[in-house]
Amino acid sequence: MSEKGEDRKPSLLPVQNGDTLLERMAKFYLIPEGPFLAHWNRFIVLVAILLALLTSFMAAFQYSSPAAWAVAYILDVCFLVDIWLKFHMAYLQGGFWVVFPKEMAMNYMKTYDFYFDIVANFPVDLIALGWAHVGEGEGKIEGVKVLALVRLWKLLRTVRVLTFFRRQENKLHASFSIQIVKFVVYLSLLTHLICCVWFANACSGDLQWDTTRMMKSCRDDSWVINKGWEGSSLASIYAGSLYWSLTTMTTTGYGDIHPENDSERIFALFTMTMGNLFFGYISGTVASTLSNMNARRVAYQQKMEAIRQYMADRDMDRDMQQRVLDYYDYVWERNRGIDVKNIFGDMPSTFKSEVALSLNNQIIDN
Repeated sequence: MSEKGEDRKPSLLPVQNGDTLLERMAKFYLIPEGPFLAHWNRFIVLVAILLALLTSFMAAFQYSSPAAWAVAYILDVCFLVDIWLKFHMAYLQGGFWVVFPKEMAMNYMKTYDFYFDIVANFPVDLIALGWAHVGEGEGKIEGVKVLALVRLWKLLRTVRVLTFFRRQENKLHASFSIQIVKFVVYLSLLTHLICCVWFANACSGDLQWDTTRMMKSCRDDSWVINKGWEGSSLASIYAGSLYWSLTTMTTTGYGDIHPENDSERIFALFTMTMGNLFFGYISGTVASTLSNMNARRVAYQQKMEAIRQYMADRDMDRDMQQRVLDYYDYVWERNRGIDVKNIFGDMPSTFKSEVALSLNNQIIDN
């Protein structure tokens, strides 16, 4: 390949870039929607979900174990790898794949994703390191708390989760299971974030946790103190906050944990509003999806009703009417209302032959 930009031309069948291992690592390319990127996108969405849960938990509950920090920065590295891969993503130009390293990098840098990735992955941790390592004892605890709060900037990466599900839903062959997974993920994230804010509102001061117990009390007028939770373990406090979050979002509200001051009441109102909107959105989306899933069945039933009415008007023999209805029942069970003769009509003849062979391969083998 020539190093001059004017000599480079898009490639229809990309060849491997580089001869040595280092050259291949620097000049490799990835085809969008290819098997590797499909698996990688699912993996990075899982990383974004885990990072959102961990970052908000560490900031709200002031949890700062070395293992948690190690996991957080390992997840950060995954996003840096993601940016590196995007610099090597091929793109179509005039029906040809462009696989030259410089062109792929420039194409990525022209996109909205590049600027968003720079903002979302900006090392704000470096700004907080000055506080995190100042002093000992309470000063050091305050610095770690500031570092955890600054890292909430990383929650911008959850946008990757939203864009992933949007792209999956835009595909014509997207299944209903995508909707189910999306709702579960959204509910988990929303419930967890509300849980974190609910506890942080009650215990905004410096907290010290040992292996099991909370060592410092929260606000005197908070639900933690008034309900006698100040001596509870971290796991119990989180479970209680998560319990309140979910029961309030669903407007169940058993009342065993309830707001004790104005700020908690205001946040409870916000939580109930968000819960109503979210579950209303889920109900509407599920109802619409199920309605669309039954569209073929409704159309086929209308056809059956028209056939039944026609046979009755023409005074057709009852045995023959039943045979006709049985036949259409068999066609429905076989094809579910799909016109199998014309469904692949817009395909090239050679491709249709391959599809027919794939569909009837078992019959041929037997």
